[in-house]
Amino acid sequence: MFSPVHHDLEGLAAERFRSLAGQLRRLQQQHAVAERLDAMCRDELAWIESASGLNGCREKYEACIRLLTDLAKLRWRIVQDGFGIELATPSTRRVEASEVMLYKDSVRRELESQLRVQFNAKSVRDFIRRMESPAGSSKKRPVTDLIADGRELRSRLLAASEASGPDRVRLCGEAIQPYLQLVEPGATDEFTGQPLSDIWRYFRYTWAIPATNVPGRNLFYLIRDAAHPSHAVMGITALEIGSF
Repeated sequence: MFSPVHHDLEGLAAERFRSLAGQLRRLQQQHAVAERLDAMCRDELAWIESASGLNGCREKYEACIRLLTDLAKLRWRIVQDGFGIELATPSTRRVEASEVMLYKDSVRRELESQLRVQFNAKSVRDFIRRMESPAGSSKKRPVTDLIADGRELRSRLLAASEASGPDRVRLCGEAIQPYLQLVEPGATDEFTGQPLSDIWRYFRYTWAIPATNVPGRNLFYLIRDAAHPSHAVMGITALEIGSF
């Protein structure tokens, strides 16, 4: 379904809005991540601060570009022709696995430079080194003890893979036993002695998306496997309530 975009912007504001819509459309065609769309929006908002010639359309123009950027991030496709701007509803077609992998690869390539900057920071390198090789006097175990070994995991899954029916379900439940662990202030891991907050932060650095601070209330969780001798970390997640 296509929905025409109606606005009452005039003059320079209308021209800039058409230009911004075209740039957002090109980024969508390149499967750009939300950060690039946000960066374009921020640049335009910065331009507004010192722009002249908007003829009283400053607030309306700002509202229009914020809304269009948000819709673009929600996968509303921007369509432009000689008659104006339209928004096409997000596609509901089934996405093939190959398309997902291509998109993930493009995201990783796009963020690679930001990740290099992150890991080039001395504070980050020192933190990772401290987590992986704690001082002997600290009596802490390396955080790498919480990373499952592929061969050990395979041995646990082997019996389940060879079974079928109810036995397969039961053996899978015994081989992998995930649970959520809330990262509480001051809490330490019983297997390594490392602070849970540091463990969450360590694994956060391994994501394809650079680590950023989100203002507001945050609840961090480790996803762990009770079937592993040290309850290996299977993943991390968080609940974030932004402040406005």
